[in-house]
Amino acid sequence: MCGFCGFFVKKKEDIQTTSNLNLLQEMSASIKHRGPDGHGQWHDKEKGIFLDHRRLSIMDLSNKATQPMSSNNGRLKIVFNGEIYNYLELKIKISKEKKLKPNFWKSSGDTEVLINLIDLYGIDEALNLIEGMFSFVIWDILENQIILARDRLGEKPLYFLKDENHLVFSSDIIAIKKFYEEELSIDINSVRELIKYNYIPSPNTIYKKIKKLEAGTYMKINSDLQTLSVKNYWNINNFYKKEYKNIDLEKIPDDIEKLLISILKKEIISDVPLGIYLSGGIDSTLLASLLSHRTEAKLKSFTIKNEDSNFDESKIAKTTSKMLNLEHHEFQVNKNDLLDLIDQLSDVYTEPFADSSQLPSLLLNCKAKNYIKVAIGGDGGDELFGGYNRYVYMNKYYPLLNKIPISIRDYITKIILTFNAKTVNSFFENLSIISIGFIDYKNFGYKLQKSALSFNQKSKIDLYDNLLSSSPNINSFFQNKDFDLNRDHINFIKKEDFIESMMLSDIKYYLTDDILCKVDRASMWNGIEVRSPFLHHKLVKYCLELPTNLKFRKNENKWILRSIIKKYLPDYKSNLKMGFSSPIDNWLRFEVKDSFEFYLDKKYLQKQGIFDFENILSKWKEHIGGKRNWGKFLWSFLIFQKWFNKHH
Repeated sequence: MCGFCGFFVKKKEDIQTTSNLNLLQEMSASIKHRGPDGHGQWHDKEKGIFLDHRRLSIMDLSNKATQPMSSNNGRLKIVFNGEIYNYLELKIKISKEKKLKPNFWKSSGDTEVLINLIDLYGIDEALNLIEGMFSFVIWDILENQIILARDRLGEKPLYFLKDENHLVFSSDIIAIKKFYEEELSIDINSVRELIKYNYIPSPNTIYKKIKKLEAGTYMKINSDLQTLSVKNYWNINNFYKKEYKNIDLEKIPDDIEKLLISILKKEIISDVPLGIYLSGGIDSTLLASLLSHRTEAKLKSFTIKNEDSNFDESKIAKTTSKMLNLEHHEFQVNKNDLLDLIDQLSDVYTEPFADSSQLPSLLLNCKAKNYIKVAIGGDGGDELFGGYNRYVYMNKYYPLLNKIPISIRDYITKIILTFNAKTVNSFFENLSIISIGFIDYKNFGYKLQKSALSFNQKSKIDLYDNLLSSSPNINSFFQNKDFDLNRDHINFIKKEDFIESMMLSDIKYYLTDDILCKVDRASMWNGIEVRSPFLHHKLVKYCLELPTNLKFRKNENKWILRSIIKKYLPDYKSNLKMGFSSPIDNWLRFEVKDSFEFYLDKKYLQKQGIFDFENILSKWKEHIGGKRNWGKFLWSFLIFQKWFNKHH
């Protein structure tokens, strides 16, 4: 696990070795946090290629695993970020099939296996064979060719910029910005996407010229900087099936359990201390259950105890750890601990990112780094097994909703939105005498308004978009209102089974660009590698080929995982899960109010040339006064401004 950066210079007259190396060093220094354990550089001044690598040592802690690394014959040079979980199997395969001599291998790590696998089998076959999370860049000396590749689900980042004279690449956007200094302009369309969704969907970034290499893709570029090919070597669309025959329903949980066990056996291999991040959810609990029965040493587990009971899952995690006999570490977190991190976010997330769960994620990694260097996480379980409420909502309520004429729904929505949410909150919270057990009256006014905005959506796609969004009319917040927001991540799949379409879209975009971005940056900032067994491509493929109704069987989501966990924890209940988030709605009204209003300046915003001051001010007043809850939108605005103030 590491970070890398580098560049290729096309014009030989632009190759100034000393200045180029100084620039490479500056780029490298900007991503030092991704690899505090080692540093390596390689360049060929005649060819114009410059490579740099920062190492976080996980496998083979010796200097023999230092990068950039060459293939055995010297043809290929690689900078690699990630882990190849089946590298030992591949090492045996290569040695046997190619009849290699015992002294062929110089190290015991996975990088050497990867680079020689590519050299001996070719990039297509190699990518088909490897299991893991990765991004890498290869320089082919023989072909004068550069190859950029990213893992199937996008666990590891890879940014690049290609112009007429340069190709620049890195694990972090900040390194590319160091190369171009003041030449990069902000993509306003990406700002709109950030404000609406809290993240920027691939392949776009905050800068017009910089792109993300999409998950499951590799790119070949020749020395004339002509793109030879861009290939999607692994595509989730290929695994969706319309017809399902001869499915043994009772066998499926057993199959997935066996598959998870085989995955975990590979993913717990480490030369450094390992633990698991344990929440109140079924995903991490199941992984902990499987691991606790198969590790020789007592498994370390970690969770955060939040002073705000609305965001605290520690009781569930603690109970689980006792049942599984884990070495449990619970970190007490108060409001100020999280608030103190807000000003650090622009350093950690060098591209603006506004999912508020980034704060507890960052804090958890900060605390856990004193005990471990590798963590097992439960990311991916919600997308694969139907864990999000929006799937349940669409599955249960949309068919009923669609029977009500849109004119009536519009009318009801308009009436609800005229109410002052704060007043509604107070009214219902005082109705304890008629409280109904299954209705949570806390902040009922805000919940009612949120439901109303979903109530009047004209199509499934619009409803799905609304469930993901901070606001239904994002253009009104910007000076330039004439813009059709790119909804590729909403529209890219149109299957007969819309629930399946939602899940596939979430895997391709929300999972990659939000969840995995959050995890990668928060963990790497603290020198921790997070491995996600649910994202192993064999498990993903298996789950995508299952009928959607299996994931919601017996009116329960995650039916498959619930069936497995009963073997280990018969009394386990996950209905108390609260989500790994932060109370940003209230923070904006009180704790970060002054910080927000610092940026709510008419002259400042007019000069910035992005946002409509009057509209932002109107939404701010509604939020402060309690009429509407604009917390998600306002938080994105604040995060962007803090990022902008830091990097521009």
